[in-house]
Amino acid sequence: KQWYQRRVRVMFFDERLCGILQPTRAFGDVSLKWSSREKVLLDYVFDETSYIPNYLTPPYLISRPDVHSVTLRPEHKFLILASDGLWDGLSDEQAVRLVLETPENMNTATWLIRNSLSRDNEKRLFKILSVPPGPICRNIRDDITVIVIHFT
Repeated sequence: KQWYQRRVRVMFFDERLCGILQPTRAFGDVSLKWSSREKVLLDYVFDETSYIPNYLTPPYLISRPDVHSVTLRPEHKFLILASDGLWDGLSDEQAVRLVLETPENMNTATWLIRNSLSRDNEKRLFKILSVPPGPICRNIRDDITVIVIHFT
C-alpha cells in the first residue's frame, strides 16, 4: 500500500498526470505512453531530452477508451463528445443549457467552445483568441475538440 500511495503522489501533482495532462486516457500525448526504454531511445534518436517530470514508472497514459452503452430514449436529445479543454471552462450543466440555447445561426460545437473560453466575458474571449500560436498559447487555451450529435 505504501508503494502505491508513493506512486500516485509521483504520477499526479497539481491534479494532472505527471503535472502535465488532466485525463489518463487520450489519443495524443504519446510521450506519456512511452516505456522507459522507448523514451531513452527517442531522446537519443532526436538528440534532445523530452522533459517529463517524475517519469519514473511509465507508461502512464493509455488510448483505450472508457466505453458505456446507453439505450437511447425519446428524452435524449443530443450527445456532447469533447476533450478536456471544453470542460476546463464549462460544467456538464452549463454545456447542456448552452446546447439547448444555441442561437439558430450558430454551430453548436462552436457555441460551446466560445462559451468555454469566454466564461461569460466577451473581452476575455477576444484576448484569448488574439494570443499567437506557440508555447504561451498552449498554456492559455488548451486544445479543444467538440462534437455535438443531435438526435432529431
